[in-house]
Amino acid sequence: MKTKSIVIASFAILLIAAYLISDPQTITFDDASWEFTTEKPDISDPDVLMCVPAAYTSESGEVIGHYKDGKRREGNPDYRYTTVYLDKGHFQQLTLVRDKKQKESHDTKRRFRRALCKKGNKYYIENSRFPVTLTVFAKQLCGKYDYACNLDMGTYSYGWYKESGRTHHIGIFSYLNSRKQSNWIVVRKRK
Repeated sequence: MKTKSIVIASFAILLIAAYLISDPQTITFDDASWEFTTEKPDISDPDVLMCVPAAYTSESGEVIGHYKDGKRREGNPDYRYTTVYLDKGHFQQLTLVRDKKQKESHDTKRRFRRALCKKGNKYYIENSRFPVTLTVFAKQLCGKYDYACNLDMGTYSYGWYKESGRTHHIGIFSYLNSRKQSNWIVVRKRK
């Protein structure tokens, strides 16, 4: 009985700690350029405001779907996903919300989620505070945004953003797997 109480107390402490250190729900930047890239930026670059994984990465380390981060389009189209256009470059990803309406998803796994969202001409990053299914996450986003697409998470979720002179790490528990990431959404200061 004592062991069960210790397990329950430990679990409660972990939940409270996870809530207290959880990622911010919404991240956005004014007067910034949102780009897709396959070159990881330097965290010390003062012009880079954010870096998070974008398209899914295969087990072999390849970007899943077609993409453009320079002058040439690369990769192979994956017709399960929609092409997402940023200020610079594009990639393919699973759509969660289109025209403020939720897209159907048959995913039943509860996981922490992250989405690239757009309302008017402004981009946002939304993070779930708790593990949820894609359906629940899409429901939370529809009506709030015109468009939202899922971003690569799971064990590749590590990213960071800068605010008020500080660097904030998100998906910190996935830091060790960040070497397996193959592509990113990078937000840069406009010049």
